[in-house]
Amino acid sequence: MGLCEAAVAAYVKFGDVKKAIDTCVLLNQWNMAVELADKHNFVQIEQLLQRYAQHLIDQNKKIEAIELFRKANKNTDAARLLAEIAQELREKNAPMLLIKKIYVLAAFEVDSFKQRAFDAQVAQITGTATNAADVAAKTMNSLITSDISSSADKQLTNPWKGAEAIHFYLLCQRQLYQKAYPRAMKTAMRLIEYEKELSTKEVYSMVALACFFNNCFRECSKAFVKLERLPGMSKKEREEYEMLAMNLFKLHPPIDRQKREQKCPQKDCNGIINEYDIVCSTCNAHYSPCIASG
Repeated sequence: MGLCEAAVAAYVKFGDVKKAIDTCVLLNQWNMAVELADKHNFVQIEQLLQRYAQHLIDQNKKIEAIELFRKANKNTDAARLLAEIAQELREKNAPMLLIKKIYVLAAFEVDSFKQRAFDAQVAQITGTATNAADVAAKTMNSLITSDISSSADKQLTNPWKGAEAIHFYLLCQRQLYQKAYPRAMKTAMRLIEYEKELSTKEVYSMVALACFFNNCFRECSKAFVKLERLPGMSKKEREEYEMLAMNLFKLHPPIDRQKREQKCPQKDCNGIINEYDIVCSTCNAHYSPCIASG
């Protein structure tokens, strides 16, 4: 008759929890079904969770599905859904700061999964170890020989990298508006590492702008070459890029006027780098960025 709560109360009082849960599923009262399964340690709760989550996703209630996964400690499922939402918002040209926050939430979920997996490993090792030194040795050996994050990383790409990409993209724009052109160019060159997270067009458009304003026309020319060869571009767009490049480099020869060179800071490396390099061409050392300044 549709009286779900009354029927559930009757079945629970009778002692038939399975029938009570089936009633909730039949009447689409998924939240009540999950609560019942959790309260009475129903053995098929895993299948029930997945069915409820799929029901929510089918109704385009992804946020509710994420909350469900978080309550059930299904961190990787929650992270995957958050990453999907971020990608959908990127396609809709939603505010970049909002997308960055969603990537950060996804990253927290992956980190929670890794921490629980790590704690479980430590607990398992502690149970078989005889002293503190033995625990430390076994834990280190376990971490070296196995990758606790593999099951998470197979399901989604590293969401921290998505957050970093958008962070540096927004930072570069802010530096351009502040007319801090050397800093903007350094940040723009860093964006090249995030071509998979951002589009090639977004990355090299930003690089071209920053290099132009910083009088580094050789690097600007390289960025234009990338833009002119973008896949899927129409003939008209390509001609517009070529015309823009021709007009620009007639006035400004492709020479970098603002580039200071220095010795690679790595020990035992005599390579010469410039201030905008992110990798040494001699020793392949990678220079980590400052999150605040780029």
